[in-house]
Amino acid sequence: MVCTLVLAIGVAASLGAYFAVRRAVLAAAGDRVVSASARVANALQGAARRLDALVDSVAANPALAAAAASPAPALRKRAGRVLDSLARTAPGIASVELWSPTGARLLWGGADLARSAMPPVPAAFDGIDSARIGPLSGTEAGIGYTVIAPVRDAGRTVAFLVMRRRSTGTEQAAREIGALIGKSARLYAGNDTGDVWTDLVHVVTPPPVPMTPGARRARHYVRPGVGAVMGGAERIAGTPWTVLVELPQADVLRDAHALAVDLILITAVLVLIGGAWGWAISRSLTRPLTRLADAAGTIAAGDYSRRVALERHDEIGEVGAAFNHMADTVERMHGQLEREVAERTTDLQVVNRELEAFSYSVSHDLRAPLRSIDGFSQALLEDYGDVVDAAGRRHLERVRAASQRMGALIDDLLGLARVARGAVALAPVDLSEMAAEIVSELRERDPERAVTVDIAPGMVAQGDRRLLHVALSNLLQNAWKFTRRSAAAHVEFGRAERDAETAYFVRDNGVGFDMQYADKLFAPFQRLHSFEDFEGTGIGLATVQRVVHRHGGIVWAEAAVDRGATIWFTLPGPHRGDGAAP
Repeated sequence: MVCTLVLAIGVAASLGAYFAVRRAVLAAAGDRVVSASARVANALQGAARRLDALVDSVAANPALAAAAASPAPALRKRAGRVLDSLARTAPGIASVELWSPTGARLLWGGADLARSAMPPVPAAFDGIDSARIGPLSGTEAGIGYTVIAPVRDAGRTVAFLVMRRRSTGTEQAAREIGALIGKSARLYAGNDTGDVWTDLVHVVTPPPVPMTPGARRARHYVRPGVGAVMGGAERIAGTPWTVLVELPQADVLRDAHALAVDLILITAVLVLIGGAWGWAISRSLTRPLTRLADAAGTIAAGDYSRRVALERHDEIGEVGAAFNHMADTVERMHGQLEREVAERTTDLQVVNRELEAFSYSVSHDLRAPLRSIDGFSQALLEDYGDVVDAAGRRHLERVRAASQRMGALIDDLLGLARVARGAVALAPVDLSEMAAEIVSELRERDPERAVTVDIAPGMVAQGDRRLLHVALSNLLQNAWKFTRRSAAAHVEFGRAERDAETAYFVRDNGVGFDMQYADKLFAPFQRLHSFEDFEGTGIGLATVQRVVHRHGGIVWAEAAVDRGATIWFTLPGPHRGDGAAP
């Protein structure tokens, strides 16, 4: 109780301090990314103005206006030198081109166009009255953008100077810029439309939330490969770009987490001190209760002779005396129960022997009269068939059918009894091979049937080969029987994963049955189809259920009328102590 109290106070205080520090740190980091994005945007705005001024100054060169007005080679050559000079002013300039107002390229200078990562040129130049930086574009070769300025002659725009520039940033440069804006901060630039974002080196995944420039508040989101981050965005005036500064929350909260660890250690020390003090106080009270609990555990394990010696006269002493009295009573009742169990076991063994004798009597004493009835009925039909009229012959045939059905019923009952006796001998059983043998026997027995049978290969299970053969024979015989009226009879034996366990199934496209009677399906003598429609004794599925249960599995059915049936079963292993008839 003392430990719990100290722990509750320590946890409450630690959580309060941690969350207060966490809120303060996140607020400070949010202000930091917003102000950093504004500073970077201002710096890039200055660079953009200088670039615009450079392109505007080159566009004012008379040689460009002259080349746009006349295709003379000398004028074109002079204008080409101006373009090449501009292309050499910075390493990132891929190409400097002269375009007509209608969108046709007149001249170019600088790098080889086919080998450069060239940002696209706008389809129209409408509204461009001074140098203007275009949006970022991303290709496999890198990041690029355009700077377009009008070329005028006597106040009239006669062409456009287009400078296409590639990003010359490197990962080292990006890290150095990040170090300038803050430890572990990351800098990104993207179009205002949000279609292209870059880390100044590569095209990157856009932020998952819209970036509102100038909102003066940080946004929280998750960046793939980085985790939870907070970002601040600011638009770069004079360009269609937005700069984004991101800061991983893990780095922001590192100090808060360190504080949480310190608070946890302090709380743990306090809990240990409180626990030692509480243990010292309670030891004198808990020691006799521990001896009492040990004695109770010993009695629960089956040693009824254990007693407790508590030389106390308080409430604990009274509990010990009551416990000893209870132990005396339990020992006496246990002895009486063992005697009764021995007597009942003897009675059950006698009943089992009587049942075995009855089974023997049924197997031998009833078979002989049934064989006589069937045999003499057959003899009457063969020897006196011309004397007995048609009605008499039908009666004799019905006598024979009834006696044969009675014999089959006796055989099935004895088979069900044999399934319930004996130990389950586990061994690997190839169910696929066993099913193929059973189907081959069915084809030999009924050669006129054309049944398509699919058996999944490699189905090996742990089980008793004799019992599994009985169960699988009943299932396949039923499927074979109940597809008799199907135009294209089909039977399938396979397995599937059901509820993280391997389940086997036998499926057919026969007559099926109504699922509202599924609870009667595995009971002995319960038939869902009349004997005139389909022969049988109603023992087969009860035998299947007994075999599956002896292997520790379950069996169930799925069906619909005239749409076939599927019998499922599992074979996880035998029940503990299985081996005798229940």
